[in-house]
Amino acid sequence: MKNCIVLGLAALGLATQSPAALAREPVVLKPNSPWQLDYAESACRLTRSFGEADDPVVLVIAEYAPGDSFSMIVAGKPLRALTPRSASNAELSVRFDPDGQPTDTFVNIGTLGDFKPALIFGTTRLDPLPEGFFDDVDYDTDWDYQDPPEVSAERRNAASRLVLGKGKDDRVILETGSLGEAFAAMDKCLDSLVESWGFDPAMVAAQERPAVPLESPGRWIRPGDYPKNALDSGQQGMVHFRLMIDATGKPTDCIIQGATKPAGFEDVTCDNLLKRARFKPALAADGAPVASFYTNTVRFQIP
Repeated sequence: MKNCIVLGLAALGLATQSPAALAREPVVLKPNSPWQLDYAESACRLTRSFGEADDPVVLVIAEYAPGDSFSMIVAGKPLRALTPRSASNAELSVRFDPDGQPTDTFVNIGTLGDFKPALIFGTTRLDPLPEGFFDDVDYDTDWDYQDPPEVSAERRNAASRLVLGKGKDDRVILETGSLGEAFAAMDKCLDSLVESWGFDPAMVAAQERPAVPLESPGRWIRPGDYPKNALDSGQQGMVHFRLMIDATGKPTDCIIQGATKPAGFEDVTCDNLLKRARFKPALAADGAPVASFYTNTVRFQIP
């Protein structure tokens, strides 16, 4: 269940679209740089630039643990067609073609260095999870863990276009080319990352079960936890975290792997996670409880 449940803190505000907005030809941008892979201390990040060199769009794909989920930032002036003026959130559709299934998702709108607007996505996949995948999870019973469907190597190789839109109207297309090699390189980075945490990547991959929450992660961070100063000033944030879990299912440490500005959301996140989060421990291939880790994302958002 790693990186699959986004912890929402407040009702999400719907971005409105002008009735005068008409279907238009999408902006298609080709790459103007190779992929750059950053072996960062707490994450693996792929970065590539698209479009005109003097007015580019930058794509950043980040993974914080092995799996098929990733976070994503797309930034640059050509994205203004996707962002309501002066808005801090937007509802967009995203898919990876060919044959991608569109997903409607809320994004935060911010900046990425000198690039703006920046569309900040939470959890994304090349193939979205089946509709209602987690709907049958009853945390109040002894439910059975179910692995999310894997994204195949064939799908990674085939995916070659990132399509961003509003509703059924495609607005911006990034011609990424096949993502197979880029994600294969990311996998090696993630193995190195897991090793730096003190785990054997092969043993983690062979686990019978990862660490599983005993209750809905949405209960760990509550609306009353929103930092007052940030709430009063209308500031939003997103925090990517990792919990280190012992063989009894108790978190022993909380590490911030990435966060948007402003500062202040990180302490609230870790303080409450260490206090409230509890797990069924991970099980090794032989069924024995073992220490492990759990990663997820908290989105602090004001309606």
